[in-house]
Amino acid sequence: MLVRVRPSRIPQGRVLLSWTPAGQDRMDVAAHLGLAGAQVLPAVWPGLGGEWSGVVRPTVAEVTELHAALRLATVLVDRLTD
Repeated sequence: MLVRVRPSRIPQGRVLLSWTPAGQDRMDVAAHLGLAGAQVLPAVWPGLGGEWSGVVRPTVAEVTELHAALRLATVLVDRLTD
């Protein structure tokens, strides 16, 4: 029996990949993003087989860039409202 465990607190701006077996030669892969006040799940890839890093890598890069854009937008809004 497999139990899905939620990752512990992820530092802001970090992406954590988690994977669990999903049958013969298959993995369920998820990307978790740490934000200042929360943790989000921006991507899930169910039932990936074989070498799955090529499938996951582009999305991880996009999530990292999204976090950078959100952080910049937050700084700008904070400065405009001061």
